[in-house]
Amino acid sequence: MLIAKEALSQPQSPSCISNISVPLIVYETLSVVSHFLFLLIYFRDNDITDTKNLRFESRLQVILSWEDPDLSWDTSVYHHDVVVLPVSKIWTPELHVTNG
Repeated sequence: MLIAKEALSQPQSPSCISNISVPLIVYETLSVVSHFLFLLIYFRDNDITDTKNLRFESRLQVILSWEDPDLSWDTSVYHHDVVVLPVSKIWTPELHVTNG
């Protein structure tokens, strides 16, 4: 199987790296020639500051990258340079925005 471990487990070993671009869509092509897992999140809201109700809305762009050794495969066993998987099967880090 291409991904033997639990699909949502956090990557642990830095010895094997794959570059993957995961936009916010249902499916994404994973490439064996890549080196990092890359996630771009772009929130677009109106810039609003409401001090009376302690509310602030703004635009936020987040770019995350991390190594995931479970997203690699041996092309001599799996004769494909790319594979398409549901994004729900790929572990991605949780993102928390706090009042700083």
